[in-house]
Amino acid sequence: MENITIIGAGSWGCALSRILGDNGHNVLLYDIDEKTVNEINQYHTNSNKLFDAILPNNVKATLSLDEAISKNDYVLLVVPTAVVRNVLKQINGVIKTKKVFINASKGIEPNTFKRVSEIVKEEINPQYYGGFVALTGPSHAEEVVKQNLTLVAAASEDIELAKKVQVMFSN
Repeated sequence: MENITIIGAGSWGCALSRILGDNGHNVLLYDIDEKTVNEINQYHTNSNKLFDAILPNNVKATLSLDEAISKNDYVLLVVPTAVVRNVLKQINGVIKTKKVFINASKGIEPNTFKRVSEIVKEEINPQYYGGFVALTGPSHAEEVVKQNLTLVAAASEDIELAKKVQVMFSN
């Protein structure tokens, strides 16, 4: 069982939280929308993004980035790539221990054309960088949350870390 923070409680973040929660991991979703955070904590739903999905009881949400980062060993980035750099700068301001960063955001950074792995290395203090894994594959939030057959793959320069993350999401 791992402790995982998901940055972004949209449809993809919530779908992945369900997979992780179903697999027995403790999940803390971070979002800036108070209504979404309250709904997740009270009803275990996100009706604005995923209409029929019920999230497991081990999935919680918070408005506090400090709480989200301080409690967990893994940080799953599920925000638009255009805002990843800004979010990482905010994370770098509150991070106090090494974290493994997992990216599930699609695409590259507009204007710089950098991969998220490059942005993480630029924005996170090296003493708090515990590795990077890209999570990608032919899947869509609505399919994942309904537990339809989908596929994601974990890729990293650290093959053992990629394997560990792959197991975290396998079910």
